[in-house]
Amino acid sequence: MRRGKVAWVGVIGCLVMSLAGCGPRWSKATVGITVDDTGKPVLVLRDCDADVLRVSVTHRAPEPPTTADPASVDYIASPPVKGTAQFSLLTGSSSWRMAGQMPQGVGEYTAYLAVEEDRRSWGTVRFTLSDLELLKPGQVWHQSAAAGTTITPGTSEKVSTIEQFFEPVCG
Repeated sequence: MRRGKVAWVGVIGCLVMSLAGCGPRWSKATVGITVDDTGKPVLVLRDCDADVLRVSVTHRAPEPPTTADPASVDYIASPPVKGTAQFSLLTGSSSWRMAGQMPQGVGEYTAYLAVEEDRRSWGTVRFTLSDLELLKPGQVWHQSAAAGTTITPGTSEKVSTIEQFFEPVCG
């Protein structure tokens, strides 16, 4: 009987901890993708609280082997950067060091923001190379709450100006 009580205390403790937020910390940071004047992809990031430690970009081929993990690359800011940032998807920048090589090819890319070590969290954007061909410099493809035009009714992808994406301005 005593083991039963201990087990119930453990179960209740686990439930309380899961409700208390043992998952990734919530962040208002958001990420999008745009193109430069030559049509090359550029990541755009808005992080008013300097929460983001890493941006991870994965690539999944249209028909990947079922056992294959998607290829990925990380961009690391040390220390985290407060405010807005733009950097090349292909090379990173001096503030966002690229760790790995950008996987390229047909398929879907996903950029994730990591606000804690070894965890992907909040703020994602999914895109293909064909999606990027629809963009002009200054237009951002994203899935944030920023103002913008929904690509297809019912989807979460939007296109907005870079000014709309960066609103409100970090204080």
